[in-house]
Amino acid sequence: MFKYKVALITLATSLFCVILSGGIMAVSVASFFLELLREDIVYQTSKIASVFNETGIPEGAAADEFLKKTPVFINASAGIYGSDFNFISDSALTPDAKYMPRLSEYDRKSLMEGKTITGVFAGQTPADRRFFCSAPIFSGGVFKGGVISFVNFHTSEQRRKKLQKKIFVSLVISLFASAFIGLFLAKWLLKPLGRIYNAAASYSAGDFSPRIGIKSSDDIGRIAATLNEMAGKIEGLLKSQRDFLADASHEFKTPLTSIRGAGEAIADGVVSGEEEIKRYAARIVEETNYLSELVSDILELSKLESGAAVIETYPVDMAAVFYKTFARYDEQIKKKNIKIETNFAAAESIEVMAEDKRITKAVKNLFENAVLHSPENAVISVKVMETPLENTAPPSEKAPPGKELYLFEISNMGEGIPEDEREKVFRRFYRLDRHMSRTAGGSGLGLAICRQTVQAFGGVVEFCDPEPGFGVRVCFTLKKARSPQQ
Repeated sequence: MFKYKVALITLATSLFCVILSGGIMAVSVASFFLELLREDIVYQTSKIASVFNETGIPEGAAADEFLKKTPVFINASAGIYGSDFNFISDSALTPDAKYMPRLSEYDRKSLMEGKTITGVFAGQTPADRRFFCSAPIFSGGVFKGGVISFVNFHTSEQRRKKLQKKIFVSLVISLFASAFIGLFLAKWLLKPLGRIYNAAASYSAGDFSPRIGIKSSDDIGRIAATLNEMAGKIEGLLKSQRDFLADASHEFKTPLTSIRGAGEAIADGVVSGEEEIKRYAARIVEETNYLSELVSDILELSKLESGAAVIETYPVDMAAVFYKTFARYDEQIKKKNIKIETNFAAAESIEVMAEDKRITKAVKNLFENAVLHSPENAVISVKVMETPLENTAPPSEKAPPGKELYLFEISNMGEGIPEDEREKVFRRFYRLDRHMSRTAGGSGLGLAICRQTVQAFGGVVEFCDPEPGFGVRVCFTLKKARSPQQ
């Protein structure tokens, strides 16, 4: 429907433009034709008069001979008159001489004053109308007569109408040509819009797989590129949402099944001993705590990803955060006989701009992974160093002078992460080993929350190439806290 509207608008616009231009051209041609006629007769008449101003007015046959040899122009005649305004030349050579007596006193006075005059003699019929021009002849400053020329107005009008008719025919041809070209161009221009419409219809139906194959750099091409990008992002988000729901359902299903089984066993009397009942009840509590933590993690991640989380930044001592985390996992560290190596002391001040609770949880997730994946008698290395902003921040940020960031590194001797998996591990519910139990591998949300948290504080987190002797090295940056003097 839309393309027909555009075609009709194109046709109507073409018709309007052609009619308007035709009307303007017709009026302009008529005005130009009359002006050209007037200028031509004035020029020719004045030219003849200027000859007689130098040589004097010829007498009788000499005047007739001169007029025979002097062409005025088509559909025109000329005559020579004396100071009494009577023709000196043979009036037979001037078929329009009958109009001479109709020359007004004002016109005669103007001629005697040396002025060239023009005008129109109206007749009873259009064929009797004459355009005239008269130029005076002087000798020694005395008026001796003049030259008068007549143009058949009716004949000139017919010529003008023929010209206008030809112009009109040309305009009609132009109208059809412009309409045809306009319809062709409209179809050509609307073809990409049809592709956009078809793609948009698919998107509205929930199918975001089609892409618009328009590669032009104009506005339509940019719209198509934007829609393609939008469809790709929505498709990715929907896939991410489906994966999230599937993974979340799986994560909830396992503890819920365990809780249900333990509860039914107690309710049905399958377990009767006090110790056994306590053991089943403890399992219910454990699974409930896991579910509570899982829900909390999902909500936290959702807030961070959507930007709805309220983030407050203030100076936080990272040395204290790390050493508290070490103490929290002291039992696991001793059990595996893991050695912790750092390049900073607990009392050292390493202040960053962050939020204590969230950054502590991020460090806990990273360190917990290091402990979990370290073999016995291994070493976990934790380092901190100052670094310029441009070394770790996104390229869009301009680095101010000095070292504005702290770079933290946590290395362990666990099995390395393949390079093509390093980004994937930051996804929700992603595990390197799909068969790993949730007890051994967590819920799969820790690293996703960690990345979103660090990014919320203006930093970046990623897995870097490990140093010799280590299998995994994770690096993250945080902005240094400014001193009051700064």
